[in-house]
Amino acid sequence: MSSNRAFTINSDKIEFRAIKRNYIDAKDECEREGKRLIVISNEKVNMALKNVLLEQEAECDAWIGLYDRNFDNSESRADWGWVSGKSLSASSFENFADEYIPRTSKSDESFVYIRDDGVWERADINTKQCFFCENLSHKKVNDVDL
Repeated sequence: MSSNRAFTINSDKIEFRAIKRNYIDAKDECEREGKRLIVISNEKVNMALKNVLLEQEAECDAWIGLYDRNFDNSESRADWGWVSGKSLSASSFENFADEYIPRTSKSDESFVYIRDDGVWERADINTKQCFFCENLSHKKVNDVDL
C-alpha cells in the first residue's frame, strides 16, 4: 500500500498521507514540502475528502488544517482557526458532529480531523491520524506558526 495518494479538487493538488502522525508532526511534514494541512472551504471539498477516506485501505481518519490557535498558551479561551490564518467564525462551511462543535472554553481536544463519513471531530495532541496536505503553489502561504 502506498503512503501517498495524490488527487485534484477544483485545480487544487491534494495528497492523502496514509501514515499516522500527531497533528503537529503532520502539519510540519506538509510545510517542509511547501504544502499545508488542507483547508476545507465548502461541501464539495468535504465530500471529496470523505470519498478518499472511504476508498483508502489505511483505516484511519485524517487531520485537516483546523485547530485551537491558543492550544499552547495561557489564554483561557479557545481561538479556532485554519492554518491559512482564517478564523473558523469567518468560514462559510463547517461539519462538526454536535458533540464536537468547538466551544470558546479551552479543552485538550484542540485539533480537528475528518472521519470517513465526512463529519469533523476534535482530538488531543497525542492522537495520531492520517492527514491531507494541499499544494500551496497558487495560494498565499500562511503566517501562522504552531
